Amino acid sequence: MPPRLPPLDSLRALDACVRHLNFTRAAAELGITQGAVSLRIRNLEREIGQPLFVRYGPQVRPTEVGIRLASNMADILARIRIAVDAVRDPEKRPLLVSTTPTFASFLTPFLAGYRGQAGERPIRLDVTQSMRAIEPGLCDIAIRSGPGGWPGLAQECLLRLNRTPMLSPALARKIGCDHPTNLLRGPLITDRGWETWFRDIGVDPAGMMTGTTEYPTQDLLAQAAVAGEGVALLTPALFKSLLASGALIQPFSHMLDDGMSYFVVYRAVEGRPAFIDWLIALCART
Repeated sequence: MPPRLPPLDSLRALDACVRHLNFTRAAAELGITQGAVSLRIRNLEREIGQPLFVRYGPQVRPTEVGIRLASNMADILARIRIAVDAVRDPEKRPLLVSTTPTFASFLTPFLAGYRGQAGERPIRLDVTQSMRAIEPGLCDIAIRSGPGGWPGLAQECLLRLNRTPMLSPALARKIGCDHPTNLLRGPLITDRGWETWFRDIGVDPAGMMTGTTEYPTQDLLAQAAVAGEGVALLTPALFKSLLASGALIQPFSHMLDDGMSYFVVYRAVEGRPAFIDWLIALCART
């Protein structure tokens, strides 16, 4: 007899927790309690035999195993949703929005404000780093980062991804932040933009101390910075809650502009969903 698969509810909990990096927000999405989410993750860790998260109080970071499993689960869950939507009443079909993990974390707290808007449709988020084909049944709208220029698709800029150093208050007290040269003492979380940021403000980056871990998303970068791992180059508009709570501080105003932005991408021939106008207005307020 083949080994029993973990319960689908536990795998859905893993997917939500990795996207939100927070058990409470994952529980809100799933419509269950935070305790139920924690129990499902503990049971899944027990069944797999490896830790899936490292916990820092209310904040959590997925382990390498957790990231790998969640990435596969995201694709599988998306396929399940697509299969169900293919036979659903077209008038009840949700708007399929493919987005990156970082933007999903930024967007989720605002989605309640979309309810009741003119032309509102149910929203289904497909959180992935890969580019979904924008066609019926797979993806209606994609939110992607880059310089723009996706051929054959309509696209509008949502948010410039200009970045600046952000770090935990404890690390700021340790290395000092009265001048950018203090940051050279590090540690700086690995990022290809550091040399440009230092040169832009007239500081020689020679001898800067960088870490050994490179993170694929700003969300993971931010959580590493909160945990005190180092200084991260982040887009302040995406992490206003962490700045407001004091979990991170932004000591300098200079921004690194490497030409990257978030865009909403869609097929113009199929009309423009009202969600796009709401999304553009939301990002303009940040």
